[in-house]
Amino acid sequence: MNEITADDFWQLLQLAQTRETPELRLDTRLCQEIIDYSVTDQHAEVKIRGSAQREFALQVKLNYQYRCAISGIKTKAFLVASHIVPWSENHAQRKNPKNGICLSSLLDQAFDQGFISIDEHFKCVLLNKQNKMRVCMLILSLIAVNA
Repeated sequence: MNEITADDFWQLLQLAQTRETPELRLDTRLCQEIIDYSVTDQHAEVKIRGSAQREFALQVKLNYQYRCAISGIKTKAFLVASHIVPWSENHAQRKNPKNGICLSSLLDQAFDQGFISIDEHFKCVLLNKQNKMRVCMLILSLIAVNA
């Protein structure tokens, strides 16, 4: 009795169901191999914040003793110095570490996107009611993992 591998069986079964001829399948494979998927690099001129931003970030992280102000995470790779008044809105406060808060990268995104804020009593406030429960659960899970 002749034996057939499971892979060959499934290919034959697929072929029978799609009613494609082996030649058509071969043509399709060849077409896929011929398509050029390469992309050339592009160059652009951009503004950079450079050493001023690095100096600001270092001072803010030192002020917060390398700890997220909201979750308490201490993993340096996850910490960023976020501007309270955005960089683009106040040139005079760009390097002022008092305009900075040390946050985990996830909470920094939530802060930048307006999901969370800090009130006048320095409490974290959830702003987007639709995502309030999700953000709350996320923050609680981050605190629990880091405890």
